[in-house]
Amino acid sequence: RPLGNRVLVGAMQAETMADYIEPGCLVVLGDREDAQLKAIESGAAALVITGDLLVSARTLAAAKQQGVMIISTAHHTFTAVRLINLSISTQDIMNREFDSCRPEDPMSEVQRTLARRRSMPVVDAEGILVGYLSRTDILNARPKRVVLVDHNEQSQAVDGIDEAELLGIIDHHRIADVHTNKPIMFRADPVGCTGTIITGLYHEAGVAIPREVAGLLLAGLLIDTLILRSPTSTTKDERVAGELANIAGEDIEQYGQEIFAAAAADLSARPAESLITADFKEFTVGDTKFAIGTIETASPATIEQRIPELLKAMQRIAQERGYASLLLMLVDIINMQCHLLIWGGEQAVAEVLGVPLEPDGHSVIVEGLVSRKKQLVPLLSRIQATMTGRTGAL
Repeated sequence: RPLGNRVLVGAMQAETMADYIEPGCLVVLGDREDAQLKAIESGAAALVITGDLLVSARTLAAAKQQGVMIISTAHHTFTAVRLINLSISTQDIMNREFDSCRPEDPMSEVQRTLARRRSMPVVDAEGILVGYLSRTDILNARPKRVVLVDHNEQSQAVDGIDEAELLGIIDHHRIADVHTNKPIMFRADPVGCTGTIITGLYHEAGVAIPREVAGLLLAGLLIDTLILRSPTSTTKDERVAGELANIAGEDIEQYGQEIFAAAAADLSARPAESLITADFKEFTVGDTKFAIGTIETASPATIEQRIPELLKAMQRIAQERGYASLLLMLVDIINMQCHLLIWGGEQAVAEVLGVPLEPDGHSVIVEGLVSRKKQLVPLLSRIQATMTGRTGAL
């Protein structure tokens, strides 16, 4: 119940007191249960129970049901009423205009704000207070320690990576634009999966790979290499896959098929934008921004039913993020072909790949195209040079 400005001392009989209670008023009472229940029944918004006295279970249940606050105080009735009379409403002294920050805000932005004040509240996305930040907290703050795994481009890293302490990079992609202010460990190897590199690091450290970890590494390796069928797969990947399968107690082919079958079951339920951006990377060629998403499946019919929905989501993403061309690879791992959806630069992409556009005007089918890293990314410079600036429209 909303609390108003009227205060009443419930010193009289319960029935008499009820005649004076107005909806939303605050009633100061002792331990008389009948008066407490009558005050709640009559519309009081809050009860102040004096003398540090206990409240019965009946009163607590009635107050909870009606949304009535119960405040307990050690003061006797006269002192309690006097303090209430001398109190000031928080809405009269509160400051509604104030700086705040969120837990995910970059430290550099927070520092600029704290230059104007000594401290400020930290609130979540719903505006609920989760903490308080002071200048001392900033001075004592230590940067997050980060190792980039399976990527090394700033655009693909987590927000705030420029303020973190970068300890190392473990990757199997092209070397891009990550800059460091001191030497770091950089392990790059042109294999089919970063899991292959990590397995090698276990060996170098002389640490046995636990069965559960082996299963996870094997799952990642089989997804990245399309069960060792991808052009990115190497003899090293095959050797490591056999080793991990032995540790995990799994059959490589059966395990891989189970993983892709489980992923296919999820394709019909997830939102289109989530499917597009789940395995998603940005690239810049000159001043042209590209993005390529990948969906690998053993059941292409499931995802192809959603192509119109996916194209609409691609249009929205491309416009919001400023991509000249957004590509989505729908990879059929059984037949080793790709249904490539395109938003922006459709003719240029089709020309560079040497295949005709499908009737929808936004896709091509390419036999043998299954790897973004080895087969599609190297073509971006040619696509950029061929593009005429035309954009798609539904």
